[in-house]
Amino acid sequence: MLRARVLTALVLLLALAVLLWSGRPELVQGTIALFLLVGGWEWARLAGLATPRREVYVVALGGAAALVVWRGGIVLWVCLFAGALWWLWLMVGLSRFRAVAGDASGPWLIAGGLTLVPAGVALSDLYSADPAQPARLLYLLLVVWTADTAAFFAGRAWGRRKLAPQLSPGKSIEGAIAGLLAVAGLAWLASWVGPSLVVGWLPGWVLLAIVIAGFSILGDLQVSALKRAAGAKDSGQLLPGHGGVLDRIDSLTAAAPMFAVGLGMLGFFTA
Repeated sequence: MLRARVLTALVLLLALAVLLWSGRPELVQGTIALFLLVGGWEWARLAGLATPRREVYVVALGGAAALVVWRGGIVLWVCLFAGALWWLWLMVGLSRFRAVAGDASGPWLIAGGLTLVPAGVALSDLYSADPAQPARLLYLLLVVWTADTAAFFAGRAWGRRKLAPQLSPGKSIEGAIAGLLAVAGLAWLASWVGPSLVVGWLPGWVLLAIVIAGFSILGDLQVSALKRAAGAKDSGQLLPGHGGVLDRIDSLTAAAPMFAVGLGMLGFFTA
């Protein structure tokens, strides 16, 4: 399982790096849309939404994200800030957030929209900012995967205290701390290797990496709560060693809008 997990992650990272620098924006935006739609399908299935309403839900998610990206401007920023506020609320409310599996009118479907639409919009916007040099989007992916990998191995080696035993018993406080420290080092290294990446002062850039890594854990926990409510181990079986698409992008759903908003705030305060 561990070998399959690592190999799948490496293949995905390599494929995404090649795709990002392919000079084909339509392929990148299409891939972002595909991940959003498949993730929405898995989310709706876990929430208990049956077909054909599941298809309607997925189309609605994709349509909402496409409309926001098309309109841009203030509409895009309202969407991103709505996503950021959702994650800030979840930071204090996730432990009390419950839904009944199979209840298609329950809060999980609303949560899916608040989770997936801002994430898709943020990823699209991060890429659209400079399609020729999409380093920030790749950097975001590296931050999320570095935090997850460091937390996984540190948790296995030194994990003693559970981070959220009611949602994800495998996560430890020690692993989370290791993940945050790892991304702080990654942010500093990125500023040294590619100084054009950095927005604002270096301490703020490093702090932003730590913040988005922290929220990436929250994204993982929310999907864990959804799977627990549905009585499922994984969101699907599409990716060897990882489960479904939602299992792979759960951390990214929180990190992407927080990164996009954080970049905007750093740019505003240092302008």
